[in-house]
Amino acid sequence: MRIAICTLSVLPVLLIITPALARDLPPLMPSEGKWAITSQMMPEQKAAMANLDATSLAMMKQRGMEIDPKAGTMTMSMCLNKQNIDKWHDAGEASRAKGEQKCDDPKYSVTGNTLTMDMKCNKPEATIMHSVFQFNAAHDGYSFEHNITTARQQMQMKGSAKKIGPC
Repeated sequence: MRIAICTLSVLPVLLIITPALARDLPPLMPSEGKWAITSQMMPEQKAAMANLDATSLAMMKQRGMEIDPKAGTMTMSMCLNKQNIDKWHDAGEASRAKGEQKCDDPKYSVTGNTLTMDMKCNKPEATIMHSVFQFNAAHDGYSFEHNITTARQQMQMKGSAKKIGPC
């Protein structure tokens, strides 16, 4: 899952999944607006980010990404609107376009303010993903945990997101 790990190390949204059609989306989703999504970096991500030069960090900042090496976090700002809200959890669009990825549609379940999402992929390698999003009562913030399992490794990623204003 080398491609996926590289993607995950740059994009804190953290999932590599096929976007669902709007009619397939669960009733519990982030609201439209500008969001800041902060992820705890895994040790290998921290090591990779520690070696980035100033030019690379500046390019990331221009694309809405901030790295805090001391805290071990990566924050990405993104605008969620009617055109892209169904892709808020998606980080694998480029690899899908090239045919490098094959995933089933995500399976959602909602209980109260908790959204659970499960997905299986079989290309580039067999991958099982389980994600839990715990929204606050106002639905303007959530915490998340992603568990991704392949034959070679298991990854657990955690973070939080908050709405920071309009787009």
